[in-house]
This record gives sequence, C-alpha cells and structure tokens, in this order.
Amino acid sequence: MSSIFYLFVLLLCALAAQAENLTKEQQRILLDLKEAHLTLEQAKARESEVEIEHEQMIGLKERGVVTGQELRMAREDYERAREERQRAELNLQRAFLHSLSDATHLTVVNGQKYGVEGDKVRVRLTLRNDSDLHLAQMVDHSRRRYEINGLDQDAASLLQVNNIFVTILADRVMVGQPYQVHIPVLALGEEVEVEVGLQRPEVEDLTVQLQYLNRTDDHVIHLEKASARDVVRVYATQFSQEGPLGNAVAYELQLERLAEDEKIFQLMAHGLPADFRWEFESGGRNLSRLRFSRDHSSDSLILNVYVPEQAESFAVDQPLIFSVLAYEPKTVAAEVLAAADPARLQAMGIGYEQLQLVPTGRAELELTTLNLDLSVNGEGESQSVWNLRNLGTVALLDIRLQALSPPGWEVIFEPQAIAQIAPREEIEAVLTVRPVNSAEIGRYEVKTSASTQHKGQWVESVERTVNINIKSDGSFWGITGLVLLLVSIVLGIAVFTVQWSKR
Repeated sequence: MSSIFYLFVLLLCALAAQAENLTKEQQRILLDLKEAHLTLEQAKARESEVEIEHEQMIGLKERGVVTGQELRMAREDYERAREERQRAELNLQRAFLHSLSDATHLTVVNGQKYGVEGDKVRVRLTLRNDSDLHLAQMVDHSRRRYEINGLDQDAASLLQVNNIFVTILADRVMVGQPYQVHIPVLALGEEVEVEVGLQRPEVEDLTVQLQYLNRTDDHVIHLEKASARDVVRVYATQFSQEGPLGNAVAYELQLERLAEDEKIFQLMAHGLPADFRWEFESGGRNLSRLRFSRDHSSDSLILNVYVPEQAESFAVDQPLIFSVLAYEPKTVAAEVLAAADPARLQAMGIGYEQLQLVPTGRAELELTTLNLDLSVNGEGESQSVWNLRNLGTVALLDIRLQALSPPGWEVIFEPQAIAQIAPREEIEAVLTVRPVNSAEIGRYEVKTSASTQHKGQWVESVERTVNINIKSDGSFWGITGLVLLLVSIVLGIAVFTVQWSKR
C-alpha cells in the first residue's frame, strides 16, 4: 500500500510542470480526479488485503483453529472492503462526469429586441457552446489513464450538450412567449438562435436562464435594439377610461423606439371631437415632441384629455375611440394624417395606440329657500317657496322631495315628485307646515331634502333645517289688556292726587 502512495506522489511531481500552465480551475478539476483515483486504489488495496485474510480464516476454521464467530467477522470485513471499493469506483466516475460538466459552458452571445407587425415586440437570442475543449481533453486523458468505463468517446463529443431549456425573466417573472424554449442538442462550437415574444415590451434588461446538465445558469443581459421599421411604439396600460363632463382624464403612456440613431418625433391625439382639449405632460411640463437616441430609447408620458361641460358634439355614456400618434414631423401631410384609420397608420409606419374615452355625466341636486325661520300660530300654518336645481350635467328622473317633521305634524311639498329635471334647470316647490293642535309654544325643526337614483347610485341634495316658531293665539289681546290696565291705574293715581291736593 505504501508503494502505491509513493507512485502517486511521483505522478504528482511529474505533472507539476504541466500544472503550471493550467488555470486554477483546471488544476482543481484534475486534482479532484487524482484524489478520487487515489481513493479507489486505496480501496482496491484494502479489499485485496481483507480478501487474503478472509481466505486464511476459512482454512483456519476448517482446521478448528478459529471459531465460526471469528470467520463471520472476517467475512463482514471483506464485504465492507468490497463495498468501499465499489463506492470509490462510483465516486471516480462521478468526479469524471463533474469534470466534464465544469468544462461545459453555454454563452449568450447576443440579445436583440425588435418590433414585428402588429406593434408586438420579440427577443432574438444567440447561444453558443463555448465549452473548454482543452480541459475536456485533459479530463479524457485522465479517464483513459484511470480506466474509467462507460463513456468511450472523444473529447469534442463529450462536450455536446443535450436538452437545453431557455427561459427569459424580468424581475424574476417569466416574460417570454412561450415561457420556455427547448433546444434538443448543441455541439461544441455551434450557435443557435432562439426567438420569443416579449410580454413586457418596455423591458431592456433581461435574465436569460439556461437549464442543462442538471444545472441552472443565469445570464443578465442588456437587449440591443433592432427594428425593420423606424416606428415609435406606444403603450397604455389603462387604455379605456371614464371621464365626467367638465373634468380631465389622464392616460399613462410608455413610448419606445427600437433604433440607435437620434430622431425627433411629433406627438398627437388623433380622432377626438374638436371641443375636446388635450395635452402631453412629462415631469410636470407640457410637451409636443420627443427626442429619441441610443441612450434615450424610451419615455413615460401622461396624456391629459379635458372633457367639455356640455355634450354637444358627442353622446354621454357612449365610448369615443381615438389614437395617440408618434411620427416624424414634416413627413406626413396634415390632411392625410387627419383622414387615416388605424390600418392606414400602421401601413404608413406611424406609431400609435388606440384609446377609449367614455364621457359620463355628473349628477348633483340642490334644494334651497330664502327663509329658514318660520312662525306659526297654534292652529295655523306657514308656507315657504323652495328652489330645486339640477347642478349636474345629466338629466335626472323621478326626484322625490322629503320633509322630516315632529310626530303628528303635517309637512308636505307641492309637488312631492318631479318626473324629470334637465341639467341647469330650476323648479319651484312650496313647503306647507301645519303643526299638531296640541303643539306647545316653542321652537321646532323640520329637515328637508331631495333625492333620486342615477345609474344605480343615490343622488341627494344637502339637507336643510327649517326652524318653526310656535306662538299663542291670545298673546296680542293679553298684552293689550295689560297695557290698558296699567294706563287705568296711572290715570286713577293722577286723579286721586289732584283731588287730594284741592282739599
């Protein structure tokens, strides 16, 4: 056993000069193979020694020198030595396969993002088998020297990679279409192109994940831009929105140009009625043009569309279809552009995105009066005039006027129900208050409001509170009587004083 170790040391010394020309990774791989081979040789030597001892124990047992228990122990030692030798053989084969795996490399040579028909974006990847042939040849030489069985091929054939799976990710999410591409085989030095759709067109940095030989390699790459046509692609996540009359609607847009040179593009909202106003905004500033270059290939904008207060050129609750255009100025005549439909825009090479706007009305009611303080005699009534206004931008139907009063009182609007009230229209209603006969003198409250439903939602006016003051019917004559009594007393005192003075 010591002689085997001595020979192994000599072998290491003989290969030292060659190892000086190897990289650290290559030296590590060769040392792993040598270590696995040394372990195998030691296991073989151990098995041979134990086998001899086992055969000797068999002869001694036949002569009655050793017991059966001692023979069984010798047999178990021999079986353990044989298992260690088999395990060492497997470890050597495993080290050989690992060495080949370390010598195998797939490289992402190139990655391009380009546009195709229909404003879709695809990714083209170029993969190459850049495995280390020199290392594989050394590993194969070690295989022949160590007599490793199972793979009788040349080094180049051993570096052929089968069953490669390609996945592209952005922020750890699969963004390719299809999600995974299968490459059956890729020989040493060969290249293959992989094309997939890109579900997130705005992405510029991707992770290309390669799965092969029971391993996973992630390559982070920056996509180059290539396009058959110089078109600015426009994307809107919220392409359909509702906008109340008299309000603004904001569309978030992402624009991208797949080219390397510098150009300026005009922005336009195409297809809206003339009474709609619109403007593009970026960073709080309005703009009408964008400059694209190699270092500035994408931008984020907001399109603000202002809906008129009056629905004169359009119908409320009916969708309006329009487009956002990005085109080179002075290359398209204005009249041609104004008459172009989406198919024509695409044929002309103009970037566009179709958007939808649904103008919606605003429902708002107001119920007011000039006097919120009323006086009522104990058995009388009081009336006040109220104005019901439609402050919204849509007609309202079936409006109800309500009054909440103390128990037993008769408080009613005339009319109580209004079939329809147009936008900005005003209707008069009369509120009659009749307190209950037993109402005591004092102050009471009556609450009034108007309400209806519009598109399944309640529309209510601000609640108004009317103060009702109850006065007694005999209060006037009582005060008059007290005044006459006081005057009579004063006159009586005066007459008595004059007569007394005469005496």
